[in-house]
Amino acid sequence: MKPRVLVADDDVDVASLVKAALQGGGFDVMTVANGSDALEQALEQPPSAFVLDIMMPNLNGYELVRRLKEENATQHVPIVLLSARTGALDRDYGLRIGADVYIEKPFPPRKLLETLWRLLDTGPEARA
Repeated sequence: MKPRVLVADDDVDVASLVKAALQGGGFDVMTVANGSDALEQALEQPPSAFVLDIMMPNLNGYELVRRLKEENATQHVPIVLLSARTGALDRDYGLRIGADVYIEKPFPPRKLLETLWRLLDTGPEARA
């Protein structure tokens, strides 16, 4: 069974790029365009991992991380913040509130794949 990743990003182009890269890397991917939809989906069917933008409507990525870490069903699910915010304060804050990894946009899709494989211990060799 493929690991399922929930991607939340309000930029359609970025969400499409992430989805294509992750599907090509062996993941089942669900995308949503805002934080509140991500929270709803996560609580209905917790994924194997999250890839979250920070600047989203309804519920920003920071608040979403906090809420996911408060829920029993999602508190142990790895979170990757994928953001155009490139400052050290943004990165440090995201990691401090519970994200496992902070990747700055623009990013090489391979880096995101390798990060998720490492977080889930499901590299290409594990699926071969």
